This record gives sequence, structure tokens and C-alpha cells, in this order.
Amino acid sequence: MWTDYNISYKHSSKWTFGGDIGYRTRFNTDLYTTLIRPKTQYILSKRFNFFTTLAYFNTQKLRTSSHEVRPAQQMNFQWPDLGKLGKIYHSLRFEERMISEEKSTFFKNVQTRGRYKLNYTSSNFSLLKMKSKPLYTTVNMEIFSPIDKNLTDLMINNYRFVVGIGHKISTNFKYQIDYIRQGSSFLENNWFNVVEDIVRLRFYQTITPKNYTLYR
Repeated sequence: MWTDYNISYKHSSKWTFGGDIGYRTRFNTDLYTTLIRPKTQYILSKRFNFFTTLAYFNTQKLRTSSHEVRPAQQMNFQWPDLGKLGKIYHSLRFEERMISEEKSTFFKNVQTRGRYKLNYTSSNFSLLKMKSKPLYTTVNMEIFSPIDKNLTDLMINNYRFVVGIGHKISTNFKYQIDYIRQGSSFLENNWFNVVEDIVRLRFYQTITPKNYTLYR
């Protein structure tokens, strides 16, 4: 199960600052991960934006602990225009992963990987006797591709399929529940593949100045 809280501050029509904090665990095990990831986003146009993040992950398993520093750069592009049917987004991300069992060796091994995600988010809709339209659905497929030839990570993600439903409580706050199907490869007693089923609960909060004009 994963959960995270995402906050965004709309500094201007071009710049957004924020990030997320999260917690991930695997049922019936002693494995859990905590993360913090500040974010800076530049909005080039209604359809295109670019952002950078600097994440820190701490994973605990039994009595061992691993640490990861992960700078990332991502481009998002909205196309084609579906009108009232919703929106399709394309995302391309590059991550520089610095992983170690000891903090002193963070920057000795840097691994780079690419990620491409195709995402569809529906327009708002209502159910039953809702007076407003606070619900939406989302579906996305993401592919991971290590760029380095020599990998030292114990786990490599291959793909991630997500389907979710969200509820907009207000213009500035919403939450979303996702089901994730994720395929990964593990380096334990030689390589083996595994498929994981994940439930994710996400919270989103947006802080908007009074004179800010949001791209629609």
C-alpha cells in the first residue's frame, strides 16, 4: 500500500512550487519506504510544462536500511484535444538514481533511467443525485527503461499500469484512490521477475494567490 500528500503553490501563471511526502509498505513484511520530493515546475503553455524534482527515499527492511537520492527532470505534453471527453497527457522523465546502504557512498554509483507515461483523465462527472460534478477517473501506463549498462540496484521496475478514481472536495483539494499493477525484476539469488498489486491513496492540495489566472 502506498500513500502520499501532494502540495502545489501557484506562484504565477508560469511557476509552481511544491512537492510530495509519502509512505509505502508491503503487507505481512517488515519492509517500508518513506520519501520526500520537493518540486519546481515551469508552465510553458497550456499544453506543455517542464519540472524538476530532488527526491530522498529511505527504505527499511528488517534491520537493514537503504538510502536513495533521486534528481529527476520531466516534460509533460497534452495531446490530442478530446474536448468534453477528457485529456490525454504524455510524460517523459529522466532520473539520476544514487542508491546506497550507507550514506557515505551516495554519489559513488549513479544510475540513470528513462520513464514514459501515457495518461488519460476524464472530465468531471457526478453520480446519483450529486448537485456538482466532483468525480473523475484516470488510467495510465508507464514504461521504465534503464539507461546504464552496468546496474547495481536490487530492483528494476519494468512497467506500471494504474487505474483510479478521484473526488474533488473543493477547487483546491482532492483525493484519489488507485489500483496499480506493477512488474519488476529483482536481483536476489539471480534475477527473477515479480508482479505486484498495489493500492495507493493520494491527497492533493493547491494554494493559489488571489490574482493568479490558471490555464484551463
